[in-house]
Amino acid sequence: MHPAKDSQLTTALYYKDTAGKMDAADPTLANDQNPSLGLRKWYIFSKLSNIIEMTGPLFSDIFMSERRLLSYVDLKVVLNRSSNAFCLMASENDSDFRVHLTDAYLKVRKVKVNPSIAVAHETALKNGPAIYPIRRVECKSFTVPGGNPSLRKDNLFNGLVPRALVFGLVDGDAFNGNPKKNLFNFKHFSVSSIGITVNGEEMPFKPMKLAFGNAPQYVEAYATMFSGTGKMYHNTGNDITRSEFASGYAIYAFDLTPDMCGAHIPHANRTFVHLISP
Repeated sequence: MHPAKDSQLTTALYYKDTAGKMDAADPTLANDQNPSLGLRKWYIFSKLSNIIEMTGPLFSDIFMSERRLLSYVDLKVVLNRSSNAFCLMASENDSDFRVHLTDAYLKVRKVKVNPSIAVAHETALKNGPAIYPIRRVECKSFTVPGGNPSLRKDNLFNGLVPRALVFGLVDGDAFNGNPKKNLFNFKHFSVSSIGITVNGEEMPFKPMKLAFGNAPQYVEAYATMFSGTGKMYHNTGNDITRSEFASGYAIYAFDLTPDMCGAHIPHANRTFVHLISP
């Protein structure tokens, strides 16, 4: 059971894709013929141009901070819409669908601070600016040329070593907005080796050797989803089974901290990823 995914995350329209059927784009077929149960759920909500209610947080670094924003500080939020082809799926004959927003608003909680605390804030601001510790999440995308058996990306991050590195591989046209493909179909692409190097040192271990197909060998890669996210050896999971990993859920996670506990003093880096396919 996954209480959050089965309850509160559905308010943001989260429904898990069926492994191995993520690119099935016709939700009208019978369940035994089709398809991803997630796609079927989204179809039920949106068919005949029904209006769908959704609610959820803004996953932005500043909103993940536990500290309150001081009074009289202007914060401007700009949301950029994805293209219809990027966020929708359609079968061969149904490619003219679009998203129309009827209403959108942001709820912000205000806190009435004790006057003595407000005065203390004003006094502290005379001696220096307010400091907000923020754990940044930086997303990057790279294109792997077709037919290239090897990928090496040097200097992934300018400045400090990140606490963790999480990545996956998808079809290029799905990422760029092919309505017939699921952009969250993280395929394994028969990757045979994955290595992470930080400042000349292999982290958190030597390059992994993988194999997919008739003689699968990917359990070590599957385990990174737990060791790289602080879930290893705890009574918790992520709702992705061992077999699903090879059928659209091939996501790799690496804890790059020295003690592998997700906490360290940041230091300068030269980080690169090396992938090899047969």
